[in-house]
Amino acid sequence: MTEDESSVMPFMKIFPSSKTSVFVLLIIAITISAYSFAIQGAFKTLDDEKIIITNPDIRSFSRVGHIFTSSFFGRQSYYRPLVTFSHLLEYQAFGLKAPFYYLINILIHTASALILFALLRRILQQETLSFLGALLFAVHPVQWEAVTNIPGRAILMAAFFVFLSFYFFCRATRRDCVLSLLMFGCGLMCKESAGIFPLVLVAYRMIIPSGAIFSRRETMSRLRSVIPFFVVAGLYVLIRRWLGITNVFLWRSVPEAVLGFLTFLRGLLTYLRLLIWPLDGHFDRARILFISFRQLELILTVIVFAVVLFFVYRYRRSIPSYFKFFLLWPFIELIPVCQIPFAVGVQPGMISTAEHFLYLPMAGMAGLAVLAGQRLCSKILAWPGRPVSPFVLRWAIVGLYAFLLLFTVQMSIHSHNETVMFERTLRYNPYNSRILTSLAVRYAHAGRLQEAERLFRQALLIDRLDVKARIGLGKVLCDQGQYWQGLAEYDKVEDAGLYAETLETNRRLTRQILLRRLSRACEKNPRDARIHYSLGVIYSQVGNTALARECFEKASEINPGFKAALFNLASLEAAQGETGRAIEHLERLLGRGSPEWIDYMAWQKLEKLYLDTGVEAKALQARQQAESLKRELELP
Repeated sequence: MTEDESSVMPFMKIFPSSKTSVFVLLIIAITISAYSFAIQGAFKTLDDEKIIITNPDIRSFSRVGHIFTSSFFGRQSYYRPLVTFSHLLEYQAFGLKAPFYYLINILIHTASALILFALLRRILQQETLSFLGALLFAVHPVQWEAVTNIPGRAILMAAFFVFLSFYFFCRATRRDCVLSLLMFGCGLMCKESAGIFPLVLVAYRMIIPSGAIFSRRETMSRLRSVIPFFVVAGLYVLIRRWLGITNVFLWRSVPEAVLGFLTFLRGLLTYLRLLIWPLDGHFDRARILFISFRQLELILTVIVFAVVLFFVYRYRRSIPSYFKFFLLWPFIELIPVCQIPFAVGVQPGMISTAEHFLYLPMAGMAGLAVLAGQRLCSKILAWPGRPVSPFVLRWAIVGLYAFLLLFTVQMSIHSHNETVMFERTLRYNPYNSRILTSLAVRYAHAGRLQEAERLFRQALLIDRLDVKARIGLGKVLCDQGQYWQGLAEYDKVEDAGLYAETLETNRRLTRQILLRRLSRACEKNPRDARIHYSLGVIYSQVGNTALARECFEKASEINPGFKAALFNLASLEAAQGETGRAIEHLERLLGRGSPEWIDYMAWQKLEKLYLDTGVEAKALQARQQAESLKRELELP
């Protein structure tokens, strides 16, 4: 009897009898019960709108070709056609009824747990231990983010196909090898991180069933069965290059990349604590990037990992092979998010350490946990006098799973209320601009406009280039009747990207409202120069230069000293080639009142107009006046 077999015998006294069907039913019942509260949720304001609500690709089967030849999110960074196809099927069956989308997520997660049960049973040859590992994978609280949010579908489907691929690989018949490659290919079509799976197979083939050192010939024999998986991964990369879906986010320098990696290592310590004590689970977890190699926290992180690696290396020969494999599995799965060479961030100065990154690694962690638990329980049962009975240990294990299950239920309940979910995140990370923006959107939808404005401004203090926050701030200002301030925020957007259509729609609607209001105001107060000026600004923005010019002329006629009206009138005339009249209005502007910033702009424009007309002396004089005024007004 081997050491592993001898350690199993005392442990089996805790669960003396088992049946596969009972274990399968327990996994299904417990998993669905734990996440059932999430089914009550509605679509969320984050990615749900883009990938489901406004996604034309899921409206008709005629879009299938486009789904398989275009990028996910439209950023040329992600290629996940099977995820979009799953939403197409859901939309055709259920329309935009969110509970069904959440239910499908839960069912995929349950199916993955069942496949993992079968996979562990094949690897470990111990049914009870495999059941406990699969159940731990299914109900551990760190899985909540992937399961209870619809965008988690990508990692859920990728894991489902990877587990299937691994299971068929272990069966090792010719037919199963083909199925294994096919499932791996499907996993790649769900999420890019599935591409790391061949390295898991390398670890499996080199470590299981024994940890002996192989000859070169035997090593090549073991690795030969893995080579086709690297070929499939290579074909996947070629397909993406052919489709042009190749955008990646690289660090600007090697030191930044190293700091990113060390920040990730610090995040691993948080992950370890979450696995043991998942008290502070929250959405979109992030960690502030180390900015110096002299930070105390960075130095302590390096020391911790150096000590761990030292002991692992020193006692490597005494570590059982199964322990080695299940220890390597999660680390391999975390390579795509380790920050080298690609930056996986949520905003400037932060890297993402989202809990859904642990979804696939949790399979290896679960295997390692149950193996460690088995050894601990077996040693306890083997102690002389047996201080703890199998009955007590059985209920201790049940209590541990119940403890984890309660946290999972809690997070499932939080997840179905998006506002509560975001507020919980901000309690732990008040500087997450993405969540600040998303919660602000929720507040705006609920009519809490002032609170929404406050959160949008906080998000922009953290990341002034946050397009969604900038557009959101403009919208809530307009909703509060502050239309000019709203337009000013819209004008600060340099590159709207995916939100270009939303930005233009908001601008157009705001201008229409202002035109109606100003037109009515003009009828009541026809001698108010500011109303005519404001109308001119709006007409100019919508491209109606004739009416804009008429309004500016009227404003300057009513108030000859209205510098802004004169400047805008001169700008319109210059654009229409009426250089002489433009110069006339600018010179008239400069003779009015004390110097202001608009005088500086007028001198700058005059310099250009004088140069266009060949009057170089006056152009030089205008430049000198502009520079003098800039110093006087202390302009930037």
